[in-house]
Amino acid sequence: MDVNDNQIGRRLREVRSWRQLSQTAVAGLAGITPAYLSMIEQGKRPVTKRSTLEALASALQIAPAELAGASHTPSEPIDAEAQAGLLSLEGALELFELGDDPGVPVRAWPEIVADVEHLTALTHVRSDYAAQGRLAPKLIAELHAVYVRHPQQRHDVLRALIRCYDAAMWTTKRLGGRGLPLLAARLAARCAEELDAPAWRGFAAWLRGDAAGPLSRSQQYHRAVRTADELVPHLDDADVLQSYGILHLSAALASAAQSDRDTAAVHLAEAQDAADRLESEVGSFAGM
Repeated sequence: MDVNDNQIGRRLREVRSWRQLSQTAVAGLAGITPAYLSMIEQGKRPVTKRSTLEALASALQIAPAELAGASHTPSEPIDAEAQAGLLSLEGALELFELGDDPGVPVRAWPEIVADVEHLTALTHVRSDYAAQGRLAPKLIAELHAVYVRHPQQRHDVLRALIRCYDAAMWTTKRLGGRGLPLLAARLAARCAEELDAPAWRGFAAWLRGDAAGPLSRSQQYHRAVRTADELVPHLDDADVLQSYGILHLSAALASAAQSDRDTAAVHLAEAQDAADRLESEVGSFAGM
């Protein structure tokens, strides 16, 4: 883990103090000794295992990224515009069902495609949560309308919806919308099932693993391995190969989080082998 030890220690102290928990209480919940926790907080002992990081995060009832990420006050509310965007996304994830026409106006398809690309950039390049919250709900509604009214475009619409739900998953996860990331990932999986394209099924399985995170590492592992195995007959397709590789990275993370270093190494090697088979060092499929 390439994270500054003093940073993790500082965050541990901040959150523990905010939660009003003693070192003994947190250590007990995380399954480590109070002395070890004290050394971590002082920056004298590194947190080298994902399993330890997740155990500490679980003890403090926060996401692992809050320990490994930038320091901030846990009780500080998110920006008002971002909060409004989160609520709009929540409504869109709950309201629209595949096959139901939401009754909204529909633009020309190239305009919709341009907005899907713009949403992807807002999510993965600019991290503009407020702008995503304004764009994504309207775009998701419009795509559902196109799905019903223009059946000949359904494959394109499903791919676009998966990308919108991908953006919604990452945005709601980063803004702390509990339950919403997994809902977005499940909706993406529903679209991938309807699309019946191996590369997108792999993408959706990986997305669900990232959405659920430490909720169930064993489930993440088995889903990643099962889906990767289903992709094996299609590995001559570069898009499928990229999904296959990232599923093995997901399986490696799940293994490491469960302190199974040997299994993690096997999946890392498989992911490396998939990467070596690609013509480019940079993946070209779905922003993975």
